[in-house]
Amino acid sequence: PLTGHALRNAHLRERSLARAAHAPALARALVKLRAETLGMTRLEFSRKSGISRGTLRDIELGVHTPTRRRLKRFLAFCRRQKVDEKELESLSVLYAGPSATLEQFINRLELQAGSPRELARKVGISPATLWEYRRGNFALPVPLLRRMCQAVGVDPAPAEALWHAAERQRFLKRGYPEALAEFWVLCARGGCAERDLLHMGLKTATARR
Repeated sequence: PLTGHALRNAHLRERSLARAAHAPALARALVKLRAETLGMTRLEFSRKSGISRGTLRDIELGVHTPTRRRLKRFLAFCRRQKVDEKELESLSVLYAGPSATLEQFINRLELQAGSPRELARKVGISPATLWEYRRGNFALPVPLLRRMCQAVGVDPAPAEALWHAAERQRFLKRGYPEALAEFWVLCARGGCAERDLLHMGLKTATARR
């Protein structure tokens, strides 16, 4: 049986898990990983990871959602402790979504970079412009998307498939017929804008026909 500090720490971990039962899903998952998977008290985790105890408490209680930089630090520490990658992936999904859309994928890239500002800096754009791209307000150039992936060491192939679907939907929402929407998406993928086709003598009306 446990005695002394070991017993005290076990009780602290149990209390953390009990309190987390009513916390948001991400907070619950973070507590479970810290107290159950790693078997650490909040103080132990704080000392070893470098994340302050107060910050950790607020995150675990759901008072604050962790910033991308803090979650990246949390994940990096857990990887050093050899935590199963599937468990860490579930945290990323809770935080940024399952990467089923281009917006969610860009969220993941921001998490990998540590913050939207850092990702924007790596590819030479402003954080405000990155926000517009993530929200779908601006058409995201494929070469820029590839650079964003390369900046954080992510395979761009899944991102390009999501980009294709997002761009196609954007044209359909603007009232384009399906075939024409697909045509303009393929043009954009090849780096050819509508104005470029006009310079080559292909008018918009001709493309629509």
